[in-house]
Amino acid sequence: MEEAMEGSKRQQAVFWGFVGVALAGGIALTVLTVCSHFYGHEVTREVVRALGEALLIAAFIAATVDRYAKDRILREITKDVSKYLIGYNLPPKVQDRIKELMGTAIIRRDYRHTYIFERTDGNSLKMTIRGEYTIENCTNSDQPYTPRLDFEPHEQPVLIEFRCDSADQNAFDRIGQQDAGKFNFSLKPLAVRPVSSGMTYKVSWRYYRFVKQDDSDLMAFRAPTIDVTISVECPDDNIVFDGGGDATVKTLNYWKHESLFTRGQHLHPRWSPRT
Repeated sequence: MEEAMEGSKRQQAVFWGFVGVALAGGIALTVLTVCSHFYGHEVTREVVRALGEALLIAAFIAATVDRYAKDRILREITKDVSKYLIGYNLPPKVQDRIKELMGTAIIRRDYRHTYIFERTDGNSLKMTIRGEYTIENCTNSDQPYTPRLDFEPHEQPVLIEFRCDSADQNAFDRIGQQDAGKFNFSLKPLAVRPVSSGMTYKVSWRYYRFVKQDDSDLMAFRAPTIDVTISVECPDDNIVFDGGGDATVKTLNYWKHESLFTRGQHLHPRWSPRT
């Protein structure tokens, strides 16, 4: 944001500099034709006077009419175009969702979710989940973001690791905490620097829980997420796994969704014994 404001100030300074030069030049040439009669060079005198008057008129128009007209036209165009960008005839709730996406500051990329199954005694499986994603700040100023892992009480997860790795010392190895009485884990709030700064932030986690052989998992997205990959490691061929959704790339034990998942969307992976 500060860089954009500085750029705008520079543009304003250049604009008013040109206006000042044109105004000063016009005054100087006009005064010159008044003070000097250009004896024997009447044509030159008229050309100089015409040039001076043209510069004065140009400076006046640039400082008043032209600038006002451009600002007014830009506002009208922006207003009209935004109607079609948001969806002129769409229901208000849909328009609100589009406005929310247009104002997105933080996105998550390359979301990877790996399921690792191990057999235990009885009919249950030990399911270890390893995941990661990168954080990107699309604005020009630092933005707050708090990585979280949310679970339902019946899932009873055991957290092994939850961290953020970055060259930004303010984000490196932030220690996570668990909400009292709940299975919700979060890292300390981050001040994510703009992606233009070249700084990267990688959030990763690992936990396990015990599940039935015929069960499912719900992956809900709390922030706009681009490109989601689901993979699975099974102990044998007796488990059938479905990554859920319409994957762009689907091979053995691998599903890649090359698309955008907005806040509130989800994927629903399932598994069951092979029959």
